[in-house]
Amino acid sequence: MTGNRGRDMRSNQVAEPMTGNEQPSWMNGASMPLSFAICPLPSNRQPGFALVSAIFLVVVLAALGGFMLTFSNAQHMGATLDLQGAKAYQAARAGIDWGAYQILQGGNPSCAGAPSLGGALSTFNLTVACTAFGPYTEGANTFHLYQITATAHSGTLGSTTDVERQIQATMAN
Repeated sequence: MTGNRGRDMRSNQVAEPMTGNEQPSWMNGASMPLSFAICPLPSNRQPGFALVSAIFLVVVLAALGGFMLTFSNAQHMGATLDLQGAKAYQAARAGIDWGAYQILQGGNPSCAGAPSLGGALSTFNLTVACTAFGPYTEGANTFHLYQITATAHSGTLGSTTDVERQIQATMAN
């Protein structure tokens, strides 16, 4: 306790610094200074505890930052694939419309030769197949059924950018 000063708030006395092997007066039965009673000074302080806490905090914040980066990257990839999936669906719908036009015009009921897509859908490979069934007779009417299958594909098979949509439609003519 050498060099410590305290104020006894009850008697408004200031404790004097001690020298040598003296004991404070409050240890011999006198009233203990209020500052010592409320907030005793530790005799065995642990140096370096703040450093351990700071390192722990830095490690936790770095791990949290790494998790946030990974989560953000996954969200970005998911949104990109969702957009590509919507584009692939629209490309396949365009293939169904093209196949229906070929059948209704009567010039190409096998849908040979798929169209090339332009604009935002230009990265998609479109395959259209038409299969005829019939003829069928219902009352006085004779007709054929056609099944149109359109497949839109983009990206490399097995990669994270691979997207494909396939739509089938059946129509009569």
